[in-house]
Amino acid sequence: MAGRYPGLKLQLLCPMAEGGDQLAARVALELGIELIAVLPMRQDEYERDFESASALAEFGSLAARAGQIICLPDAPGLEGVTSTGDAAKRDRQYAQAGLFVSNHCQILLADNENDLAFHLVCSRNRPDGAPASGLAPADCYWLTAQGGRKPADAMPPEYAVMFSRLQDFAADQKRHAANGHAAHQNTAHRTGASDLLEDFPAGLTPPESAVFNAQLFSIADRLAVHFQKRFNRSLFAIHTLAEALRAQLYWNLAGVVEARSVAFAYENFLQKQDVELGWIRHIMRAASTRRAGGVEPDPAWVPWVIDHRVGARGSGKGQLAYYSAKELHNSVNYRRTEFLGAACLWAGIAVALVLAMDSGHLSGKQQQVLLILMGILPLIAGIRNAISHKKAEKELIKQYRFMARIFSNARRLLDAPATTAFQRRVLKAPGEAQLEEGAEWILMHRSRPLENKGLS
Repeated sequence: MAGRYPGLKLQLLCPMAEGGDQLAARVALELGIELIAVLPMRQDEYERDFESASALAEFGSLAARAGQIICLPDAPGLEGVTSTGDAAKRDRQYAQAGLFVSNHCQILLADNENDLAFHLVCSRNRPDGAPASGLAPADCYWLTAQGGRKPADAMPPEYAVMFSRLQDFAADQKRHAANGHAAHQNTAHRTGASDLLEDFPAGLTPPESAVFNAQLFSIADRLAVHFQKRFNRSLFAIHTLAEALRAQLYWNLAGVVEARSVAFAYENFLQKQDVELGWIRHIMRAASTRRAGGVEPDPAWVPWVIDHRVGARGSGKGQLAYYSAKELHNSVNYRRTEFLGAACLWAGIAVALVLAMDSGHLSGKQQQVLLILMGILPLIAGIRNAISHKKAEKELIKQYRFMARIFSNARRLLDAPATTAFQRRVLKAPGEAQLEEGAEWILMHRSRPLENKGLS
C-alpha cells in the first residue's frame, strides 16, 4: 500500500492481542505506520486477560508507542460488566472491538478463512495446522463480497480507484492549504469551516474530535470553492463530502449519534451506489475514530447546534438560510436564461418577418446585418442554455427547494416545546436527507459532459 499510494498516510487499527495482532502492530511501527490501539474495554481491565507476562509486556510497549488509544465503552445493557469475571459478557466487548475495527478500516487484515478483505492464510485453528484445501500457509489474497478471491498483487480495480481518490484528496489538501483564507472570502459559497465552531456556548469546549472534523470540512469546503470556479466534475463529490462532514460534526456535538455505539454511524452512506465513491465515507471514518465513545455530549450543545445547523430564513446562518438563498439565486438565473431564450426566439422571428415582407425596401447592407442577427441570436440563446445545463441550474433549484422545505419543517418542530431526546431525533432527519440527496446528486451528474481538469 505504501509503495502503490505514497501520498496516503497509513494507519493500523489493532487491539494488540497476543499473537498475530501484536506481530502486525510491531511490523507497522517498524515501517513508520501510525498505530491506533482499539481496546475492547478500559486498558487496566483489558490487561487482566493476557495469559503470559511476555505478551502483557509487549502490549504495554506497543501501547506506549501508539498514536492513539481508543477504549471502547461497555456494550449497551452491559454497563459495568467488564469489571466482573463473567467471560461470556466480556466476550461481548471483544465482539464490539471487532465491529469497531471492521467498521472504521478501509482494508481488513484477516488471519482466518471467514473474514473478507486481505486474507493471510494462517492455520492455527485447524487440525495438524494444515490450511483448507487449495490454500497454503502464508498465502495472501484479496477477498470481496462481489469479486471473490484475487491474488495479493491484483487489488480489485474499483478499490484501487477508491484509494487513488483518497490519495488525490490528500494531495489537494496540501496543495491548497495556503489558499484557504482567500477561498473563504467567497461569500457566494457556504460558510467556511472557521465559522463552524465559532460562538460556541460559554463554558463549553469543542471536543478534539469536533475540531478534527472541522479541519476536514475546511479542506473539503476549500476544494469545493476551487472546483466551483471551474465547474469541474469533482465539484459534486467534494460538495457531498463537505456537507457530509458538516452533518457529522453537528450530529456528534448534539449527541445525535448514540454514545455507546461502536458502529460507524454512516456505514450505509454511498455504500449501495458505487464502490469508487467509498473514499468519501472513508474520510468521514477518519473523524469518527476520534469520537470519544461512551461520553454523552453536554445537552448545552443542542440549542447551539439548532441555531447554527438549522438556522432560520434570512438569518445568514444555518442550512435553512443557505438553501433558501441558493434556491432564490438559481431561480433568478434560470428565469434570466428562459427570458433570454424567448427574447432571442421572438427577435429572430421578427427579423425573419422583416426580411420576408419588406426586403425590397432594405439595402443590401441592411439585409446583411439582419441575416447576421438571425444567426447570432440563436447562438446567444444556445450558449446561455448550454451554460445553464452545465451548471445544472434547473436541477439545483429542485434540490435546494426540497432541502429548504426539509429544514423548514425541522425548524418548525424544533421551535415547539420538546425534550432534548426529541430534538436530537429531529436534527438527525435533515442530516440523513442531506446525505441521501448528495449521493443521488453525484450519480445523476456522473454522465454529464463536464470538464475534468486537474487542480492547479
